[in-house]
Amino acid sequence: MSFTSKGISVLLILLSACSSGPGSLPVKLNLPIPSLEEGRRKQLQLKQGQLLWQLDPAQTVRTYAADLGIADALKDGDLRVTKNEPMLATVELSAPGYSTTRVFLAKLLDSPENRPSLWFVVAAEIAEKKK
Repeated sequence: MSFTSKGISVLLILLSACSSGPGSLPVKLNLPIPSLEEGRRKQLQLKQGQLLWQLDPAQTVRTYAADLGIADALKDGDLRVTKNEPMLATVELSAPGYSTTRVFLAKLLDSPENRPSLWFVVAAEIAEKKK
């Protein structure tokens, strides 16, 4: 996996902006952050009408639910986009029996000519079952 300088910058901004409290940061995920070439390839796929789900932060979280460890909570849960800025988004999952979980997304590429750009999950809090 390779990182673009823009991707690293956005990730650092994201981690500082989405702190859940003093001294608390979301967990790093084992999801790949795309290289510039992968991002360009996915942007071409979008132009061809593919990956449309990745234009919406909530749908992106739904698609990655198993990788995020929230698939069980998502079955009866409710996703709510709480932050949707040009390059950063936060989606909260509220599910019966689980703590509220936040998932953080970033757009790692500028979209040329104001074309839509894709969301990528970059961090998440752990979805914990309430005791």
